[in-house]
Amino acid sequence: MLKHRGLLFCLAAVSVIVLSSCEDKNVIDDIPDQLTVPEEFAQIFNSGIDFGALDESGEIGISGPVSKTLTFNATSDWSTVITDTKASAWLTVEPASGGPGKVDMTVTAQPNASEEPRSASVTIACGDASMTFDVRQEGAPAVPEYAFEISPTSVSLKSDGGSFEVTVTCTGEYHMESMPEWVEQLSVAGKVHTFSAAANTSESERRGVIVFCDNEGTCLPCSISQEGAEPAPDPEPEQPDFDWSQEFYHRSLFMRFTATWCGYCPYMAKAVHIAQTNNPDKLECINLHASDSDLAFAGTSSLFRQYGIAGYPTGIVDGRRRLDNSTNPTERAQVIGQMIAETEATYPTASAIGIKSFFLGQTLLIGVDLYLKAAGQWKVTVVLSENNIVGYQADYGEGAHSNYVHNDVARAAVTNISGDSFFTFEQNCIKSLNYSVYIPDNYKKDNLKVLVYVQREYGLQPVLRDGKYGEYYVDNCAAVKAGKSVAPAVVSGRG
Repeated sequence: MLKHRGLLFCLAAVSVIVLSSCEDKNVIDDIPDQLTVPEEFAQIFNSGIDFGALDESGEIGISGPVSKTLTFNATSDWSTVITDTKASAWLTVEPASGGPGKVDMTVTAQPNASEEPRSASVTIACGDASMTFDVRQEGAPAVPEYAFEISPTSVSLKSDGGSFEVTVTCTGEYHMESMPEWVEQLSVAGKVHTFSAAANTSESERRGVIVFCDNEGTCLPCSISQEGAEPAPDPEPEQPDFDWSQEFYHRSLFMRFTATWCGYCPYMAKAVHIAQTNNPDKLECINLHASDSDLAFAGTSSLFRQYGIAGYPTGIVDGRRRLDNSTNPTERAQVIGQMIAETEATYPTASAIGIKSFFLGQTLLIGVDLYLKAAGQWKVTVVLSENNIVGYQADYGEGAHSNYVHNDVARAAVTNISGDSFFTFEQNCIKSLNYSVYIPDNYKKDNLKVLVYVQREYGLQPVLRDGKYGEYYVDNCAAVKAGKSVAPAVVSGRG
């Protein structure tokens, strides 16, 4: 900021001199002491001078101090005073005093090696007139402490290898000392090193170290570990000899959509029981309870949508035919028998099912062998059901039951309830599958049953169905008590 007493600029000074001369030539000696500044230097007295900490070379104390020259005019003798006495060690003005006339003053600051900024004020006095400007100098940038580290310090890799990065932080020079032979350095960008590890073909884990060292003799390791390769799979067991000329025994599947609150549902249950009696060992049943039933099954809603079920009870035979309810179970049983006969007449059975199961604690292990005579697209569904569940059942015919015996109640879908898809390229092949399912404590193991049914794509075969149920029908099914096994059923001896 411009600080002054009796300070006038050049033009004002000249005017005073001229006016005084016009009035009386003898008053020239009475002109007051004056300091004037050309316009281009007035800003220095308003804002001051700012110096950086370093000299022009950018390094402290290499090329010398930093300077700034300013100009002013004095009408008589003048002198300077640096108000901060400590500033004399780093701040000088040259010349520091002089006589009247134009003055070119050089303000010089020595490089500031300290991180702290410093400042001082310079006052120019000419008799009673004076003006002051500030001088400020930045502190030197902090010198960072020495650092040498790497990140990460360890890397874990999968057996198939791959790339990874190691970042080095070092304020000095460094170099990579060593690395494992199975590791290659791909690139270095700045201080980021990119490496690639080859695949580990051995089943054993391998380890190595990448070492970085600085010029001070300090070395830092980055540990590398890589998993071993997966053990080679055991060779496929040879399939047992099987007489593919045998005719597969066929069983139809009846899906009954039901609920404990459904008073009409017992009519259809009776119809299924009669149909099983009329067609011995020809019909497997699975009862799918609604989500709000006391025996709700999670997969019911999905199948409900798939088969376009409009209400309870409704039956689906072999994934093709819909059976609506009737209060005449005998008549409905006859219709079920007709649907079974239609499946066998229209769709020659192309699959047989072998099931093995045993308990391991609370887990049921299930092995399924599918004997497939035809190539093409298939689905397999595995469901766990339970018998002899005693509980409530609404009944509009006999009145509600409190101790109704529910059988073949779907409990858990071991596969996707709509079936796991697969494709076979060959005829007369065996597809072996393995599953496991946890058995909750509230399920009675002795009452559990494993139901497996195989769906086949219609392909070029005729499509006989009641609705848009998809491109599959149930080709065959089999069931066995949990913990037991059953062989694939053929017509001669039936397995």
